[in-house]
Amino acid sequence: MSRLRPLLPLLTLAALAALAAAGPAQVTEDPAPIPTPPVVQEPGPAAEATSVDPEKEAAAMAEMDVFVAQYKGAPPREEEAARAHFTAFRDGLLELERQHHGTWAGWQAMMTAGQIESRIFGEPLTGIGHYRKVWHGVRGRTDKPIKGIFLNVPRVGMRFAEALMREDLLDEAEVVLREAAHTELPERERILQRLAELPERRRLLPGQAAPAFEATDTSGKPHRLEDYRGKTLLLHYWSTINGPSLSTMPEIAKLVRETAGSDFRILSINTDQYVTREIQEALKAKGQTFLPRLFNEDDLKKALAKHQITWPVVWDGQGMEGPLVKGYTIRNLPGIYLIGPDGKIRARRKHGDRLREAVMAVLQEKG
Repeated sequence: MSRLRPLLPLLTLAALAALAAAGPAQVTEDPAPIPTPPVVQEPGPAAEATSVDPEKEAAAMAEMDVFVAQYKGAPPREEEAARAHFTAFRDGLLELERQHHGTWAGWQAMMTAGQIESRIFGEPLTGIGHYRKVWHGVRGRTDKPIKGIFLNVPRVGMRFAEALMREDLLDEAEVVLREAAHTELPERERILQRLAELPERRRLLPGQAAPAFEATDTSGKPHRLEDYRGKTLLLHYWSTINGPSLSTMPEIAKLVRETAGSDFRILSINTDQYVTREIQEALKAKGQTFLPRLFNEDDLKKALAKHQITWPVVWDGQGMEGPLVKGYTIRNLPGIYLIGPDGKIRARRKHGDRLREAVMAVLQEKG
């Protein structure tokens, strides 16, 4: 039985009920091997307005509220009890969708079930299956959802496409994004941003040549991609204030121990931004109210010692704007790229057992 996500103790049912509206969380994502993209429907003009029964919509929403209220509060911390808890919640949501099929509340229930599959149970392709059903169920609707519904047509398309992009199903994602872009709602800007990202995403698919880089680690040693030709390299992106990326440190340390004496190498890239009091004051003078936290070399050294990081670490102080971050289009942490001895990307965003299996598979190629 697969383990639940590390963020499980932090989630509440109130948060889950709103997951369909929330932005992408910085959580660990373990994509499955890239499957063949399914046949998808080409984008076209919006369908005729759906016939809506306001009473039916309101009744479905009321039943949804009653159901979700049963699960409010923190979920159990013990893994088996937590799994049973979220399984019952997911199954109840899917039953609500069956009973109220075609309503906005029903689609919201299925969207949240997809979030549970992906973010809690670690089954992103199952979650995508739910999102796909929702998208094809709402894509022709022109009515405005009733109060309490967090979805609308472009938002569903955007969430569905983003889930597809996390699993490298880029062809289907592009079709969905192009159709969802036919809107004047606020989601359009983000949809267009995702469309603009697709060429870079395709450039960084497994099997493509890894982008060249030059960097210097905290000890002053230079690192270039070409220096690792003939070796297996893991690029690991993290931050001292990002819990999911810090939770990967034990598995990285374990890999270091297990691969001692091999051609496996790790290069961690810290994404914390260098911030002084002067920088904070300058930002405040420009009217910025949310100020970045103070961070310097000493703070990084303390973090390296605390988390027992003994492998090379690159830190340029540029945060998410650094060349090694932007060159590999890292937007969420932790970031993982596994590069083979031939300089080509072998895997990305894998963690835990899946990362270990990917590393060992590349190492075994050389015998």
